[in-house]
Formats: sequence, structure tokens, C-alpha cells
Amino acid sequence: MVKNRKCIVFIAAALIYFMLYSAVFAEKHDDDSKTLRYRGKRLPSAVELFYVTKIETEIESGNYLEIEIKFNIPVEPRTLQKKFIRINGNPLPGAAVLSFNKAGNKIKILIPVSVVLGSEKDEPFYIDLPEAKSFNHIPLYSSHFDDIHCNKEYRFEFVNIHPHKDKEKHGKITHNHYSEYLRFEEDD
Repeated sequence: MVKNRKCIVFIAAALIYFMLYSAVFAEKHDDDSKTLRYRGKRLPSAVELFYVTKIETEIESGNYLEIEIKFNIPVEPRTLQKKFIRINGNPLPGAAVLSFNKAGNKIKILIPVSVVLGSEKDEPFYIDLPEAKSFNHIPLYSSHFDDIHCNKEYRFEFVNIHPHKDKEKHGKITHNHYSEYLRFEEDD
């Protein structure tokens, strides 16, 4: 009985030692600035196509341009970092701020107006998102958006989507034939 008690005490002490050891020597991240904070949905979607549904631009307090880009499904935030987003061919500067919404399908970019437009406020610009992917690793259908103006809203839709029945999929309707990806422009 005494021998069993010593064995139990030894095992308990060893477990406590290993728990404390792992807590003390756990790997600590040296630089939290490299941590990407994201609170959107991380689950893959059954959607076969990943595309932009809306781009909205607005000048905030005269000095900053806010660009809001909405996607049809949640985006993988590691594919939309400052170094991967290009405006007029240049990556976003360090002063730019990126934020995602809770659903993960919208990104807001806050950037100094002078970086994008220069001297003219009505000058068009273009946005490239070459690395953008969804959580399913589906690449963005169209990653280049040109002739974007300030204080405008652009909607993007597929028209004439022809659903068809695939006999191999037991009559399930699938959308494999997209005809046109159109852009609609609205003033803010």
C-alpha cells in the first residue's frame, strides 16, 4: 500500500513538473506585429467561383481614401496582405491600414490620397489583387480592376449564367457555364 502511494505521488509530481516545464518554456512569438488578426469565417465554401461583387471608394476627411472590396465568399487573409495588393502597379505603403469584416468577405483599405491620386482628385486608378484566394484555394476570377474613381461604387455580377444538369452528378444543377462578368457603376 505504501509502495502504491509512493508511485502515485511520483507520477503526480512528474505530471506537474512536465506541465510547468511546458508552460515556462513554451514557444513565445517574438514579434506580434507579424501576427495577422482575422475574425472571419475560416470554413471552406461549396461555391465553385470566387469573385469580387463590389468595390466602393470614398475620400475620408480629405486625406485618406477608403477602398472597400466585397467578395462573394470569405477570402483567405494571408493572400491579401499589403505586399500583394497593388494600386497603380505599386504595393500598398506601410501607412495603409487593412481590416476585414466579421464574415471575412469584405476588406477595407485606408490609404493616403496622395499615394493613389497625386494632384488630381478625379484621376482614375486601378487595383490588382493577383494573389487573392478563398479558403478553398480558389483564385480570384478577375484580379485586375481598372478605371476606378473616387466616391463611386462598382458592382460586379455574372449575367446569363446557364445552369445545366450534369447526368453524372445525378441531376444536380451546377453552374459551370458563366457568360459575362459585368461591371455596374453608381455614384455615392
